[in-house]
Amino acid sequence: MKKLILLLIFVGLIFGAFGITLNEYIDTALQNSNKYKSARLQFDIKKIEYNISKSQFFPKISLALRMPDYSWNNNYMNYPGLPQRISLISERKNLGGVMSLSQNLPFSAKLTLTHSTNKYSTDYNIYENVNEYDNFTSLTFTLPILEYDPQKREYSRKKAELEIAKNNFERIKRQVRKEAMSYYIQAQLYLKQLEIAKQDLAISEMLRDTTQEKYKSGLSSDLDIMSGKIQINQKTINLQNIENKYAELIDTMKNYANLNEELKISNDRVKLYEEELPAMNKLLGYIMNSDPDIRNYYIQRDDLNYQMKYDKFRKYFSASANFGYSLDGRGDSLSESFANYEKSGWHGYFLVNIPIFDMSYQKNQYEKNRKNLKSIKLSILDLKKNISQSIKNLYHENENYLKTLKLLKLQVEQSEKLLNLSQLRYKNGLDSLETVEKNQLQYLNSKFNYENTIYQLNNNYLDILYYKE
Repeated sequence: MKKLILLLIFVGLIFGAFGITLNEYIDTALQNSNKYKSARLQFDIKKIEYNISKSQFFPKISLALRMPDYSWNNNYMNYPGLPQRISLISERKNLGGVMSLSQNLPFSAKLTLTHSTNKYSTDYNIYENVNEYDNFTSLTFTLPILEYDPQKREYSRKKAELEIAKNNFERIKRQVRKEAMSYYIQAQLYLKQLEIAKQDLAISEMLRDTTQEKYKSGLSSDLDIMSGKIQINQKTINLQNIENKYAELIDTMKNYANLNEELKISNDRVKLYEEELPAMNKLLGYIMNSDPDIRNYYIQRDDLNYQMKYDKFRKYFSASANFGYSLDGRGDSLSESFANYEKSGWHGYFLVNIPIFDMSYQKNQYEKNRKNLKSIKLSILDLKKNISQSIKNLYHENENYLKTLKLLKLQVEQSEKLLNLSQLRYKNGLDSLETVEKNQLQYLNSKFNYENTIYQLNNNYLDILYYKE
């Protein structure tokens, strides 16, 4: 316990001193996310259920022992030449066993090997005792034709459920990563806004000091002094609002990642947009084969196709075939019964089932599956169309944001030079306070717009990376 506490303190110090990086926060969110853990557990449960369904295709051995059964009879009978009836006492003792080996085959067939050995023993009071051994072996092959196979259907259903759970787990993992990255990117935006707001306040305080010096020399008025105080109050309120938003977001991030220690965001700005994007058509091709929701629809479609493959015939008839071969040996001893496999024969039958009373049920079931299949195909088309349009929009927005970012970077540099020049001119009495405040507002707005555009670019890339993983 002490080691765990020391570890948490150490982690808290590391995060507090240097700031947690994006990848560290993502890993922490994945490790602590209940939604992620729940999806993982659901996947593990479905995997266990799938393994259970697979066990139906393992060979099955059964052994049944016939416990000794005992019977005693006393019959009186007339015997020729004797004046009275004779008592005939018979005592039977029977025992034996049956062993069966069966194997479910992948194509719904079943192979069964059965062997039984029995001993029939009868003791008489006036006759010679009788012992008879019987050995019977049979091999049977059963093949359903268009019949519903519950074991194979269960296996197919559990396999589909496992794939869907796997895709759901992948989708949850992507969602947690995306949400964690989105929180982190927004936190870094607030850090930049705090930096800009502090700079804005510092510029206003410097203007106030310059205005007061000019007021002493009679070069500025009371209105200028009052305007400077109002500007400082407004800048202070703006700074406090950003600080409150940042603190609220940090609490949200801690709650999302189930963190108790202090959380400090790294000042090293994340720039996802600097990563080279794949060609749009290449990315779309990848998405259509890898998106978890599309894959889930494919699984449901294939499962329905499998059901309907035979259902269209089952509504009219179903059949099964059974073939087998048997050996039977009898003798006064066990070895003689094994050596006496003289009785052998083939057997076989073909069974046809016509659903007279439940034909309407079979037809309705088939029609229901057919409509469900059509609905799934339409859903796949809509989902692909929506994703395709979304990716096209993201790429188009990405190009516009990159162009805007270049212009804003130039605007920040030019407005900063203009602000510095106007401050100098104001100090020397060549410009008015209003001109300086106007240039200050233009400079700070351009910086805010520049940082917001970086934030929008990062979010845009984040939406693209969600599909790229």
